[in-house]
Amino acid sequence: MKQEGTVSRIITVVLGLFLMAYIGYQAYRALYNPVKTVSAVYTEVDDSVSLDGYVIRDERIVSGNYGSGVLEMNMYEGERVANGSAVAVVYADEASARRSHEAAEISEQIDRMTTLYSQSGESYDIDAANDRIAECAVSLVRMHQEGVSDTTDTAVEELKLRTLLHEYIYRDKSELLGVIEKLREEKSKLGAAASVKKRIYAPSAGYFSQYVDGYEGVLNSNLVLDARPSEFSSACDKYAIPDGNAMGKLISTNKWYFAAVTDESSSKRLSEGDYMTLKFQDKSLPQVQGEVVRITEPENGKVLVVFLCNTHISSFTKVRKATVQAVIKTYTGLKVPREALRVSDDGQNGVYCLIDSQVKFKPIEIIFEKDSYYVSAYDSSDTKSLLLYDEVVVSAKNLENRKIVK
Repeated sequence: MKQEGTVSRIITVVLGLFLMAYIGYQAYRALYNPVKTVSAVYTEVDDSVSLDGYVIRDERIVSGNYGSGVLEMNMYEGERVANGSAVAVVYADEASARRSHEAAEISEQIDRMTTLYSQSGESYDIDAANDRIAECAVSLVRMHQEGVSDTTDTAVEELKLRTLLHEYIYRDKSELLGVIEKLREEKSKLGAAASVKKRIYAPSAGYFSQYVDGYEGVLNSNLVLDARPSEFSSACDKYAIPDGNAMGKLISTNKWYFAAVTDESSSKRLSEGDYMTLKFQDKSLPQVQGEVVRITEPENGKVLVVFLCNTHISSFTKVRKATVQAVIKTYTGLKVPREALRVSDDGQNGVYCLIDSQVKFKPIEIIFEKDSYYVSAYDSSDTKSLLLYDEVVVSAKNLENRKIVK
């Protein structure tokens, strides 16, 4: 009997503790109402179609069988080349190539000194000259950042000339003539010692590129403007191994195409004649404008979409395969998490915002949606709507307008 009484007391104590814990938990749930918020931030998002495709150009291989020797290109990537101009030179050996480079540099120095000689003796504003040197340097940096190479050499040359002018402007003209004469003598000696074995000339005009990938004879404008999706895909799987004598290619015009085979459903968001921004997955490439010039009839659920681009950028001469976002429209507004969306009794979309320990309902106008958030229209003058950096409630219980929370 004594043992039974002990067990009974133990059960009573356990049940009492359980009851106290349960009552405490329910009181905690009733009194503690955590509110989780995020700031409403400004966002810019593209409504776009993702495409995996190819850059198509009309190209012609530049070949040259030069045997032994040192081959050097005369053209930089993307440079405009005239028909018959020398695109490469073959030197007999490394020493000849080095002497030729030194002679070319001296020739540039002579040109700068001659220009300087013609300007010496004129009125000279030292402050204005310093400003001009700084402007040239800033311009050169900007060209590098924007990937502009067509005019880089000219900018470098102007910077050198301005710096040289600053240094020599007050010297006697006879001193400049002496410097020029010595440079000419040195150039003459180097030129005589530099042995040029062969020069290779452009077979036609165009933009030069050293990048050869074997698609030059396969992918062209005729193909993308005539082929069905299956024909284009088949062509992309077939490329010729570049000739061992290929040293580059000529791109006929600054007009090029971006072509991609995609699902029929994706193509329905595009229309021929649309002008769209093409954003490349490779962030080193600038975005360009392209016109949708062709959308083929569906073939086994696939279509060929072709964009025409007229912007010549030297970095694109090396691009073949690329992933592109074709931007249909760009939306700007406030970013609202999907879990924060509420609907009022009268059917108005909105969110609760925490303002001074009080939640307030603010209506929003959804203009675009992504998987995890909405984009709401933003009007800074409308103080009743959602504003920048408002604390938007994303998690709380029993919310109602103007409720006080802790």
